[in-house]
Amino acid sequence: MNVKRLLFLPASLLLMLFSLTLSACGDDDGDDDDVTSGGNIVGTWHCDLDLDTSSEYGTWTIDDYYVFQSDGSYYNVCIETYSGEYKERYGNGKSKSVTVDKGTWKTSGSHVTLIINESGDGSTEDLGVPSTCGYSVKGDKLTLTNETGIVFSVTCTRVSDSTVSKYLK
Repeated sequence: MNVKRLLFLPASLLLMLFSLTLSACGDDDGDDDDVTSGGNIVGTWHCDLDLDTSSEYGTWTIDDYYVFQSDGSYYNVCIETYSGEYKERYGNGKSKSVTVDKGTWKTSGSHVTLIINESGDGSTEDLGVPSTCGYSVKGDKLTLTNETGIVFSVTCTRVSDSTVSKYLK
């Protein structure tokens, strides 16, 4: 196992947990008219997974985007950027690495089910396996909370579709 795979494993596990087991994050302020589900998830979302690394060896950042399209298809675009020694060790000499997973999505109430149909890294273990997660949308924020296993919350911000359109085929 090379060093890049060894260090990328924790980030991959977090991303896998994120995509496989998410539950809704409720809004308890009583202003339920501002919280919606279903169609409002359509668009491009930048999710801050707080996986950035900076050290004397350089920087390694991960930007994760979800693109939910109105036809029921979705893309997960993961952009890793490297500098310094990270570029040589983990980026294989490249300053940027992009992985795009493709699949389908559907909603039922405040839950969305994702099915990966094509993995950008060539892995096949999650292909065709549905994963259901809850979600809530308030304004330009999509909030997801994993309540199974390791509990964590992720806030995604709606961004322009053009932000990742060049990576979509």
